[in-house]
Amino acid sequence: APDAASVQSTGINVSPNAGAVTINAEKSATLSGQINLTASEGLGGAVEINSAGNISLDSVAINTSGSEAGGTILISGGARDQNEPVAPGFPSKPSAPDSVLLFGNTVLSSSSRRGKGGTVEVLGNQVGLLDNTFINVSGQLGGGTVLIGGGFQGKDPAVRNADAVYVGKDVDINADALGNGAGGKVVIWSDAVTTYLGDISAQGGASGGDGGFVEVSSHGQLNYLGQVNTKAALGHVGTLLLDPADLIISSSNSDTNISGATPFTPSDATSYLSVSTLQNALANSDVVVQTGADSGSGTGNITVANTFSWVNPFSLTLKAYNHLNLN
Repeated sequence: APDAASVQSTGINVSPNAGAVTINAEKSATLSGQINLTASEGLGGAVEINSAGNISLDSVAINTSGSEAGGTILISGGARDQNEPVAPGFPSKPSAPDSVLLFGNTVLSSSSRRGKGGTVEVLGNQVGLLDNTFINVSGQLGGGTVLIGGGFQGKDPAVRNADAVYVGKDVDINADALGNGAGGKVVIWSDAVTTYLGDISAQGGASGGDGGFVEVSSHGQLNYLGQVNTKAALGHVGTLLLDPADLIISSSNSDTNISGATPFTPSDATSYLSVSTLQNALANSDVVVQTGADSGSGTGNITVANTFSWVNPFSLTLKAYNHLNLN
C-alpha cells in the first residue's frame, strides 16, 4: 500500500484473480499512467486510492475487469469536515473543500465479458468528471454500479456524500448489459449542487433483461442537461430519477441556474428543467421527477409552467414533497 503525496502508476497483471492495490496519500495525490488488475479467467481486482486532500487523475487508465465478474475501483479524496475521522495513517485533516478531479482521457473500467460488471465509486467534497473521462462497468450478464458523489438519494451510510458534483459534456458512463441481463445502476449525487452534461447508458441486454436505474440528483440545486439511456431491447425500460430541492419545468427557461464562481458553487435553491430536455429524457427512460422530504435549502415544490406532451410509450411521474403546481 504505497503512501505518498504524488504517485505515478504502472501496469500490474494478476491471474486468475487479480489481487488488490491500495494507494494512500497524506496530502494530495496526482496520478498518471495505468493500473491494470484484470483477470483473463477469474474475478477482476480491487483498486483503492485515498487522499486526505485533493486527487487528480490525468489521463489515468485503471482496469479491474474480469472474465467472470468485474472488480472494484474506489477513488476517495478529502476529509468531509473537521469532525470526520481521518483514514488510518493520515496525520492531520486538510482544510475543506478538497476536490477529486478526473480529466484528460482518464478511463476507469471494471467490465466483464462473461459475467456482471463491477463497481466504481468516485467520492470527495467536490467531484469533477471532465474532458473525455470514461467509466465502464458493462457486463455480459448485467451492468455494474457507478456511484459519483454518493449513494441512492444520498442516504447510503456506507458511501460519503459530496458537496458538489460536475460531469462534463464529453464524459461517458457505460453500465450496459451486453448479452442477457439487466442494465446497471448509476448514481450522481451531491448535497449542494449537481451539474450534469454527460452521457449515461444503462441498457438491458440484447438477448434479454430490463433497463437499469440512473439517478442524477442533489439535496440542493440540480442542473440537468445530459443524456441517459435505460432502454431494453427485449425487456422493460429502466428509470431515470431526478431529485432536487425544488424544480420548475418550463419551455421558456434554460436547464441551468449557475451564477456561482465555479461549477461547484450553487446560485440558489431552485432548479430549472426545460421541456425539451425532459422530452428527450422520456425518449429513452421512464422518468421520475421528485422533491424530497429532506430538502435542506428548498420548499419541496414542483412547478410545471407549460403544457407539454411526448410521443414515446415511457412514463413520467411527478412527486412533490410539498406542492405540485400545474400552471
